[in-house]
Amino acid sequence: MKKIIFFMILGFTAIIFAQESTRSADDALECVRLNFKAPKCKDFTTKERNLAVECVRSNFTAPICKQYNQTILDPNSIEPSLDDNIAPIQKTPSIEPIAQPDQKVNMQNSSANFTSNFQSTYTSERGDTLGKIAIKFGVAQGEIKILNPSIDFRELKTGTGIVMPLPQDKINAIIKASKVTKKPEEYKIIAEPKGRKLKVIASAYTSCVSQTDSTPFIAAWGYRLTPGEKVIAVSRDLVGQYGLTNGLKVRISGLDGYYTVRDKMNQRYTKHIDIYMGLDKRKALRWGRRSVTIYW
Repeated sequence: MKKIIFFMILGFTAIIFAQESTRSADDALECVRLNFKAPKCKDFTTKERNLAVECVRSNFTAPICKQYNQTILDPNSIEPSLDDNIAPIQKTPSIEPIAQPDQKVNMQNSSANFTSNFQSTYTSERGDTLGKIAIKFGVAQGEIKILNPSIDFRELKTGTGIVMPLPQDKINAIIKASKVTKKPEEYKIIAEPKGRKLKVIASAYTSCVSQTDSTPFIAAWGYRLTPGEKVIAVSRDLVGQYGLTNGLKVRISGLDGYYTVRDKMNQRYTKHIDIYMGLDKRKALRWGRRSVTIYW
């Protein structure tokens, strides 16, 4: 009985060893190319994935790649995968490739074949990093590195030509779509109030001496401002021509509730309102200048 158990354990060990030894350079190259999404790549552990990426990068000449069968299939037959939901593979310390005389020629030819179909280029823009480019085009970071071995992505300069594993027309389409600026949403309120309405420019101000005067909490009509109030200042033409006087309540498109006219703006402004934002300078800067419609 003990002999039977011994031979069974020995047999299972042999099967496991045979499965591990069947991983070839073909498998590693294909799985790296397909972001380990192929069925046969599902059982790759994190360690095996890191090893596969490192070996592909070094053309299987590094000492740690000796376990792979050095027969390389034609990389041009591997279909690209553009799944951008793959978590980036953890990097291992880079190892300088050690050339082996009997494999050097074959590995260099294989690397040349691997990049021959990917001559589409992307010119890096200001603020680009390897991670941003990978997310933008939906490819793996390791894949971009393999196709651009001479580029140091830690110091990527604007205007660098980067070889990408995508058709040129798709690259151009993604770039064009990223540069389309969306028109700002028009500020409207769902139920338009009855009465008069006027389209004006709306900016924002706070109770700061730099934005008002030496008495930042005292408004034009002597009203004392309190941070948190819904108050606006209006240009002087709105007071004289449109009747927006002290105490009048108005609605502003895109904003909730009513705002009370309590302050006046400098004489150089026309058809302009200033929304009071207390002491929150950041909020006022975020608001900027917008075109809105006021109702009263």
